Amino acid sequence: MLGTEVITAAVGGVLDIVKAKVGDPIKEKEIEVEALKITKNAEIELEKVTQARLEAVKAMLNHKSIFVSGAIPAFLWVVPISVVFNCWIMPVLNYFGPRVMVDFVPVSPVWLPASYLTVVCIIISGLFGKKVIDGNAWFGKDGTLISPPKQVVESLVIQAAEKGENVEERFNKLVVKYGANQEVKK
Repeated sequence: MLGTEVITAAVGGVLDIVKAKVGDPIKEKEIEVEALKITKNAEIELEKVTQARLEAVKAMLNHKSIFVSGAIPAFLWVVPISVVFNCWIMPVLNYFGPRVMVDFVPVSPVWLPASYLTVVCIIISGLFGKKVIDGNAWFGKDGTLISPPKQVVESLVIQAAEKGENVEERFNKLVVKYGANQEVKK
């Protein structure tokens, strides 16, 4: 985790400076223990913040209201809606508007800011990246299976459910069979 590495490096740098100034080995050990406490507390807080963010996203996506759970899709739908408006609706309005209405004001295109389009590109890249990861088997350097394709896992779960087999048992058998890098509960 990048945040943990930054905290450890910062505390380590300060610790080296303080050790150089103190000179007493007992005091140095006390300072080192305090620095370790600070690092561990910072790591715990960072983990709590990360968990809170994940819980907030889960809560947003599971919300009953379409305006809350659909925030990211709505963010993405603005792009095609603006394209439809700029390329189809606006030209039609500008062509027929003066012919139908006397006091017609020409309609201007609605351009999206570059930062908005950048965020949309990042979201779409992330979605496609997740599709790639879910759709392919991933192997370690030593050839062990790290992650099977999502379709394979889903079909195996459906087969196990049809047979009436315990999914947890089936999972553990597959982990042992394919040599995934996980501990098997027994």
